[in-house]
Amino acid sequence: MKTAERWISVTVLLMFQTIGRTQAFESIELAVGAIIEKNDVAQEFCFRKSVQEANKLLQRHDSQRRGIQLVPVIETIDGDDSFDASRKACRLLERQVIAIYGPTTPTAVDSVQSLANQFEIPHLQIDWGYRQSTRGFALNVHPHYLAYGQALYDYVRKAEYWESIALIYYEEESLLKYDYLLRNFDQPVMLRKWEVANDNHKYVIKQFKTMQTNFRFIVDIPFWEVEEFLFLAKKYNMTSQYYSYVFTDWDIQLVDSQAFNVVEGANITTFSILRPTGDEGYGIRALLDDVRLSAIHDERFARGSTPKRISATQSALLYDGLSLLALGLLSRARTSDIAPPTDLTCSSSRGWSPGISLMNDIKAIQPENFMGLTGTFQFDGHGWRSNMDLHILEYMPDGFRQFGYWNMDEGLVVTKNFSRTLQEMQSELKGKVLRITTKEEKPYVMYQGSVVPGEPKSTDPKHWRGFCIDLLNEIGKELNFTYTINLVPDSTYGNAKIIDGEEVWDGMVQELRTRKADLAVGSFTITYDRDRVIDFTTPFMYLGISIIYKRIEDKRSHLFSFLQPLSAPVWGYILAATIMVSLVLFVVARFSPYEWKINHPCNVNSNVVENKFNILNSIWFTFGALMQKGSDVVPHATSTRIIAGFWWFFTLIVISSYTANLAAFLTVARMESPIENAEDLAKQTKIKYGTIQGGSTVAFFEQTKFPTYKRMWQFMSSQKGVMMNSTEEAIRRVKREEYAYILESTMNEYYTKRDCELMQVGGLLDSKGYGIGLPEGSKYRDPISETILKLQHSQTIDKLKFRWWQEMDINVSCDAKQTKKSDTTSLGVEKVGGCFVMLLIGMGASLIVSLFEFLYDAYQRMAHSKRSLHEEVARAFRFSTTTSSLRSRMAEEATKLPPIHLSGCVTGEKTNFGSALAYAPCLPPPEFPPPKPGLSYTNFIKTPVVADGPQFGVGSDSSSSAPAIEIKPRPDSVVDANDLDEPAVHDNDSRCILQQQHSQQQRQPLPSYPLHRYPEPAVDSGFMKPPGLYPPDENVNEFDDDRTQQQWLAGPSPNSMGLPDPYPLTAQPPLRNIPSNNWDDSLVDHRVGSRSTLSNAPDFLIKKVSC
Repeated sequence: MKTAERWISVTVLLMFQTIGRTQAFESIELAVGAIIEKNDVAQEFCFRKSVQEANKLLQRHDSQRRGIQLVPVIETIDGDDSFDASRKACRLLERQVIAIYGPTTPTAVDSVQSLANQFEIPHLQIDWGYRQSTRGFALNVHPHYLAYGQALYDYVRKAEYWESIALIYYEEESLLKYDYLLRNFDQPVMLRKWEVANDNHKYVIKQFKTMQTNFRFIVDIPFWEVEEFLFLAKKYNMTSQYYSYVFTDWDIQLVDSQAFNVVEGANITTFSILRPTGDEGYGIRALLDDVRLSAIHDERFARGSTPKRISATQSALLYDGLSLLALGLLSRARTSDIAPPTDLTCSSSRGWSPGISLMNDIKAIQPENFMGLTGTFQFDGHGWRSNMDLHILEYMPDGFRQFGYWNMDEGLVVTKNFSRTLQEMQSELKGKVLRITTKEEKPYVMYQGSVVPGEPKSTDPKHWRGFCIDLLNEIGKELNFTYTINLVPDSTYGNAKIIDGEEVWDGMVQELRTRKADLAVGSFTITYDRDRVIDFTTPFMYLGISIIYKRIEDKRSHLFSFLQPLSAPVWGYILAATIMVSLVLFVVARFSPYEWKINHPCNVNSNVVENKFNILNSIWFTFGALMQKGSDVVPHATSTRIIAGFWWFFTLIVISSYTANLAAFLTVARMESPIENAEDLAKQTKIKYGTIQGGSTVAFFEQTKFPTYKRMWQFMSSQKGVMMNSTEEAIRRVKREEYAYILESTMNEYYTKRDCELMQVGGLLDSKGYGIGLPEGSKYRDPISETILKLQHSQTIDKLKFRWWQEMDINVSCDAKQTKKSDTTSLGVEKVGGCFVMLLIGMGASLIVSLFEFLYDAYQRMAHSKRSLHEEVARAFRFSTTTSSLRSRMAEEATKLPPIHLSGCVTGEKTNFGSALAYAPCLPPPEFPPPKPGLSYTNFIKTPVVADGPQFGVGSDSSSSAPAIEIKPRPDSVVDANDLDEPAVHDNDSRCILQQQHSQQQRQPLPSYPLHRYPEPAVDSGFMKPPGLYPPDENVNEFDDDRTQQQWLAGPSPNSMGLPDPYPLTAQPPLRNIPSNNWDDSLVDHRVGSRSTLSNAPDFLIKKVSC
């Protein structure tokens, strides 16, 4: 029993010890401080993420389960404030940190480093460290700036052989890292500062372009400024193959690849301390992704830095620095207990004693024990990173590739294989004079020197020109060689023949096999047979076999070719549209009251109205608009103008389209050819065809397995005279005879662009390339091939081809494409159908507006005629649908006026009378009795007497009566018309407007005009009061002069206007108000009248008369 109790006690004791150890394991937390600029969210999250990864590293390497955990403690400062940085460092000391990271600004870092050295706290740094103290508590994981300068010098001097350098820098302090380069480079270095704030950086690039003395640049700017730099370099054409740039920012290789699309061959190099991608473990891209993701989700991110400003290298260095701190803590924990510093403040007189031991443990970490994101680590006694690999990266179209690396032990190591080989090959060709064999062929090789009979042509390159000559010149510039030109004796490129069982070659191939030439240049096709006996460079041009034939114009023109621009359905639709619009216009004009006009131009009061848009005029109007001529009939109503406007729009589009297409039909000749491809050529025998002797085309047909080409070869080999000795001779035969010539597509393109009588038939029969031939095993092949690739990359070969095919020796540029018919085709309904849609819309709108006008006019008539709207619509419809366009409207207008009554009275000596005048010109003519005897037409009686007479009204018969006015003559009341004074200006209630056109050149007395009386409408009819004639009132003293008040209305006789002349009265008009300068062909207003002593006397108004 006691034994059991003893075992239980031991078990409980061991359990408590284990629990105590677990609690101790979980309780060891060490704070790591950081001083970061305020709102630098990215750096803050990078620090936190690096601490997390350092804790993972502790867990993996802590075999004794000591339970060490790092806790991030962050303080922020405003910019480069050294005082604030010192204060925040003291606060971190009070929070018992075992190490401090940051800040990164130059002045602030000096203050923090000073406190770290005083209190023996490790100070982690990740920048160039230009001001770093030599005391032992600064731990800088960044490469030393002096070492970087030495690596840069080795590259530009030993690898690239730069003879001159221009240095563009961002900050003056950064020039310290180029101390070694500037002291050892034996040529002057031009320095320029990159200042974005005042746009000085734009002038820096422009200055270098203007000087044209510097083509090698060292660019020390932040990685986020690289895109702007390349854009400016592209703007000033400084991205070609002649320029080289070394960017010194660590993160250039992480810049978006789109920024380098402007590079056109320039050599771009950068240095990096990041390990190449693809290594196992937590990589830099994973770290950056985590930092960006964390920063973006922070609300302060909008006020802080942006993701593109996150430095990959600085993030990797911070990650490596905290990992080294974690490994140092593990190493220290193996020999002694780890405890955070206590009671440590800036006022303390002592420091943290374990700090120096921790620094020594960190520096003692061997490279094989830790591989960080920036490589291995090794420190000197001052805390500098003493050895690391600087990776040299070179930009290629698919990204940055490693050129080599540099370290303190080995120096510059170039790993780019072809770089060293290219140097050797260039040295082999430098200064050489190569022998060129060729054959004259446009536009490849052409002789431009003088020809002496009996003497060979000159071998000097200056006497030769052509595409291949320019290509040789470009290659010679790159490889530093010259050449001489010799024509091949048999003027052939080279074919093999079997003679006595042996293969015998001729032409240029034989020249190379016998080593009589170093290079064979021209339209030299790479074939399998030739490649067996000689070497070829990389093809500089790709082509195929094609057929050239003469153009044949289309002879199928006919009398009605002018109808071809539009298809037959479109012509039918246009005719139908013309008829339809004419009918719609006729109907709309009939129903629109605004198209009915008085047909007599000199008599506006005529009862006869006319509609100009009869069926013939409607057709003439639409046809005239279609022909772009117009007509004498013009629309007046809104409805007719709408349909006219849409018809004009329709004709504008149709006629414009027809005119444009007709011009193309008349100027572009349609071409036809009896053959369209090689199949057509092989099926017939009328057109002969052949190719050049001794060329690769002959070998192609001889060795072909394709049935069509075999049949063609059988024909060519059986016919005599179809094989040609030269291309120029073949072209002349093609134009002269029924002959098709088979040649390379590049030659076909050259001739068809210069001779419009030629065209290419069909496509390519095969695909091949031109290359430069060399003797088998020639050591010149690789450098020339690489140079050709370089010229292709820089588009130099494309420029040469464009020059010789498109610009040189060309007068007329012709379209070489085969076309069975002209590019211009008939316009179908699908192309011009929109015009018809617009026309339908216009006709619909016109009909709607016409209906509105018709109903509105009927509604107005209904208000005066007391009829219903239905009745008025029916009457108006009958009026509009009559067959004649000329009719009287009196019957319709008279319905507007109700019966009237006219009366007069006499009071004492004051006599008043009224008479309706000129109110309704469309009234039916009433029947009146003849004038009373004794009425004078040359004078008038002052005192008239009103006599009763028969009453009459509108629409009454001849038996109806009306009041009459009887005039009794008095000899003493005669007034001569010439004695009348100017009329007085009366009020607006009683006025008369008389407009009379005179033809006299001098002022003459107006003749007497008879006065007329017309029926007077009722006062409640809603119309203006009818005009009346009343004698003047002698008691009225409105007139301020002594002019006579005996003023009567005078006007032209209604008979002269086509109106009835009932009961004429004589009176003389006032004359003196007519201006003398308006007598001839003028309209004169006479405002006359008088007040009546009767309160119910109507005002007097005469309607305007224009004749």
